[in-house]
Amino acid sequence: MRSRRIRFALLGFFILVAFATSLFAWNVYGRYGALVAAQSDVQSRLEATSAAVDDIGSAQQAYVIAPAELDREWLGRMSALIQTVHDEAAALIPMSRSPGAEDALQTIADSAAALTRVDARARQVLRSGRSTVGSDLVAESRDIVDSILVELRNLRFAETASFEAARAATLQRVWMLFGGIVGLLGAGLVLFV
Repeated sequence: MRSRRIRFALLGFFILVAFATSLFAWNVYGRYGALVAAQSDVQSRLEATSAAVDDIGSAQQAYVIAPAELDREWLGRMSALIQTVHDEAAALIPMSRSPGAEDALQTIADSAAALTRVDARARQVLRSGRSTVGSDLVAESRDIVDSILVELRNLRFAETASFEAARAATLQRVWMLFGGIVGLLGAGLVLFV
């Protein structure tokens, strides 16, 4: 291929392809950054929710050990922890990517609501001095706490798997783009010679 026009046309085409490729790569890089940021946010919210649920479990121990020493501050903290679990579950619904995450988060929110009801009954019973009935209610609420922790752990694994699949798909696009560019440039070099 000795014609100057064809060479300049090919050069222009390759420059156009390089420009389009750089735009595509920039777009993929932006998506990848958003994906990593979203994964970090979801994981940190799941960790915060798990920590709040763990604190609820510890607070329930205090109900049984020293029911006479329950004060307003501690009871308020318990209510705040349960509200935190409920709020975080609601906030995670639009952010989650895994299949079934919405159902799991709704289950967690419902369990937090059930925990509020059981906690209120346990407080009343323990204040009235019936510690054995109160202990039974605390044990019931402990079962709810354990089920929330199981749901959170399963959700954390599902979200990690979902984010890893999205990350792999993004990287696959990058490698496909790279392979296409190398093939196109190789074909161009053959045509130039």
